[in-house]
Amino acid sequence: MKKIGWLMGLMIGIFILAKVGYDSYLNKPIEIEETSQSSAEQTEAKKVDETSQDVHALLRLPQPMPLVDTQIMDQEGQKIEMKAFRGKPMVINFWASWCPPCQEEMPDFQEVYEEYGQKVDFVMLNATNSKPSETQEAASNFIKESKYTFPIYYDVDHENQIMYSVTSLPSTLIVNSQGMVEYAIRGPISKTSLEAALSTLD
Repeated sequence: MKKIGWLMGLMIGIFILAKVGYDSYLNKPIEIEETSQSSAEQTEAKKVDETSQDVHALLRLPQPMPLVDTQIMDQEGQKIEMKAFRGKPMVINFWASWCPPCQEEMPDFQEVYEEYGQKVDFVMLNATNSKPSETQEAASNFIKESKYTFPIYYDVDHENQIMYSVTSLPSTLIVNSQGMVEYAIRGPISKTSLEAALSTLD
């Protein structure tokens, strides 16, 4: 009888702990965070990126997926459908001004934009409201102060971040001219890898 009572007490205790843990999980806020690497990891990643002759193959999706018909907002406050960009290859970069890795990769995006901007659509998509300080004004001021000339857009309602499961910044999608996502990169991408990926698109 004592053994049965002890077992019942143990089971009730386990149930209570499981319930508390589950409730905590449900109430845990979902946050977008910047990706980070140690100095050693960054050095090794750069070394691999610069020496590999087929580094872009490591980033390519096994099966291209269609671009979702979502909306983004331009700097004039007009909403634009993603499908409006079809017809050219496209680079979609999710970024925020508070994100150090985003800041680090932007000079490379600027250089690639200057080289490919006539042949490729660049959608530098700000994760607006990813933090209270990340307003459209803050994002726009960051771009102006940094003297970047690529076009920026705003994912005000997080629609695109949700649809593409973007949980960390930066993240980049590379799309072919038929509107199929061929590359999905979580974390910073170098100029070398970006150019290598674009060179494979039609």
